Amino acid sequence: MSRRRVLIVGAGLAGLLLARELAIADAEVTVFDAAAEPGGRLAGVWLAGRRLPGAVESFRSGGAALQALTTQLGLDLVRPVQEARWLIGPDQSASVLPGSMLLGIPVPTMSAEVLAIIGTRAALRAELDAVIPMLRPGKYRDLGRLVQRRLGRRMLEEVVAPVARARYGLRPEALAIDEALPGLRGELTRRGSLTSAAASVLASRAAAGEEVGLRGGTNGLVELLAERAERVGVEIRTNARVESVESTALRLDTGEQLEGEVILATPRGPARPGRAPVVAHVAVDSAELDAAPRGRGAVVAAGEIRARSFTHSSATWDWLAEALPAHRHLVRLAYDEAPEDPRATVAADLRAITGVRDASVVDLVLRSEGPAANVWPRGVTEIEPRGDLDAAVAAALAAAAAWMPTRTEHEA
Repeated sequence: MSRRRVLIVGAGLAGLLLARELAIADAEVTVFDAAAEPGGRLAGVWLAGRRLPGAVESFRSGGAALQALTTQLGLDLVRPVQEARWLIGPDQSASVLPGSMLLGIPVPTMSAEVLAIIGTRAALRAELDAVIPMLRPGKYRDLGRLVQRRLGRRMLEEVVAPVARARYGLRPEALAIDEALPGLRGELTRRGSLTSAAASVLASRAAAGEEVGLRGGTNGLVELLAERAERVGVEIRTNARVESVESTALRLDTGEQLEGEVILATPRGPARPGRAPVVAHVAVDSAELDAAPRGRGAVVAAGEIRARSFTHSSATWDWLAEALPAHRHLVRLAYDEAPEDPRATVAADLRAITGVRDASVVDLVLRSEGPAANVWPRGVTEIEPRGDLDAAVAAALAAAAAWMPTRTEHEA
C-alpha cells in the first residue's frame, strides 16, 4: 500500500506536533509556513547574539496535554520570579496594578491598589455594583458601556481602558464582550453583578493551573518539536506562503502545486479581536534596571508614550537573567504600528515608563504579532490552534488520532 501524503499548512505548535505524530504513523508529511522559521507565535528571536524567547513566555500548568508533552520532551517547568505589574498614567505617573483583574476589572474593587489609582470615592462608586440589581445583562454589548454603568467612569478610564489598550489596542467601547471575554455574559446572568461575574471567570482560569514557563524559553518547545519531526522524516518548508488550498491539493504563491491530503493548522483570521501589536524585542544595558522598577512590566494609558505595554522578561524569569551579561536586560515594548525611528522611540519610551536614565539599547528586533487573515474554503480538514497552548496540543493530538488509519485499513 502506498504511503499517504499529508500537506500541513502552519508550522506552529499544533502543526509541528501533528506532523510528527502522522510521520510516526508512516505518513509522508510536508509542513508549509510563510515565516522564515517554524514555531509560529512561539518562535524565538535572535537578539544581541543570543537565541531568546519571542512573544509567548508562559502558559497555565494545569493543561494535561501540554504537561504530558513537556514531560515527554524532558523540558523543565519554571515559575516567574516577578509578579507585580504597573500602570503608567497619561501624566507618566506609576501605580501598581491590582493583582487580581479580568481585563482590567479588579476583584475586589476596594483593594489598596485600586484606592491608590482612582481614590476612595470612585472605589465606593464601583462597590455599588454588588448591591444594584443587574436587570438585563444581555443589553450590554461592549465592554466600555458595561464597565461604566456598573463600576463608574473613573474605573473605566483609569484602570480598564489602559489594560484594554495594552492587550487589544482598542478602547473598551470597541471591544465586544463575547469576543474579548468569552464566558463573562453567562456569569453576568448567573451572578447578577460585574465583579461577581469577573471573580467567577478568574476562578475558572485559576483552575487551569498556575503560570509557568520553560527553562530556556517556550521557543525551545517548538524548536525541539521541529527537530524531532524532521528526525522522523517530516519536511518543513519555510518561506512558503500558501496561496490557495483544496481538500487534496494546495498552491504556493510561487505557482508550485502539490497534491495530498491538506490539513490546516493555522487560524482562519485574527486569533483575537483588536489590533495586533508590532513588538520591539530589545536588549538593553542599564544598571538601574537591575532593581526591576516596574516589576515584570507595565500597561500604558494613552498619552505621550508611544508604547502601549512594556514587559521586563529578564526580571520575570531567573534563568533568563542568569544567561545575560551583567546589567543586560531583555525587554519588550508593544506598539500599534512600527515606529519610524525604532531605537529613538524605544529609548524614550523605556525612560518614561521605568524612570531609568542610563538605558542603552544594544540590539532591537521588530516583529508583528498579528496572524495573517486567511480565508480558507470549506471542506478542508482543519484543526483550531488558537487559544492557549494546551488547546493547541490537544487539537493536534485529536486530529492525529482521527486521521490514523484503523487496523482493518492497514490489513486491506
